[in-house]
Amino acid sequence: MALELQGEYTTYQDFDENRDHWIPRLKERGLTPWILGQMIFGNHSSGRFRTQAAANEILAGSLVRLEIEGITPYCPLAVMSGRLDGPPPEAFGQIVFPFSESLDVLARVSDDAEAGIYVFFAQQWEPDGQPAYPGGSLIYPSSVASVSVRHRVDDAAFWGSFSGWSEEDAEEIRRSIRRMRAGG
Repeated sequence: MALELQGEYTTYQDFDENRDHWIPRLKERGLTPWILGQMIFGNHSSGRFRTQAAANEILAGSLVRLEIEGITPYCPLAVMSGRLDGPPPEAFGQIVFPFSESLDVLARVSDDAEAGIYVFFAQQWEPDGQPAYPGGSLIYPSSVASVSVRHRVDDAAFWGSFSGWSEEDAEEIRRSIRRMRAGG
């Protein structure tokens, strides 16, 4: 899966490599790792940190638009995804330090994704923690958004019924069906 983040952000790597630029900005705001950790905890425990999907059902190969709200500025954020009946979700895409309370995320489901229910959620952890489940870091996951993914409409078995059409006509029908199913 591919991930695009929209909004003002810096990557975890950029923060690490340019600490001399970012640390003074934290200090100007009177923020310390402990204060940031408390802010994250407050957002999560009050239900302000959540991930919502714009659509309930998409086709494999389509974009899933996620809205993440209640993000604490300058703290690591990762977007997680996986099949509901598959292995535990893993982080994909970039890890970011968002500057705002909300962020739009576009996650592209691969063309060859299996049909099923996929879960998406964002998680934050305290600034000095590690971005992983095992051992020692305090991680605050958001609420989970789930999306039903269906096979692409040009699956060979489905299109077998168009064998009597010219290739141009069949392709026009495919495009029309894709637009209808994608909602526009």
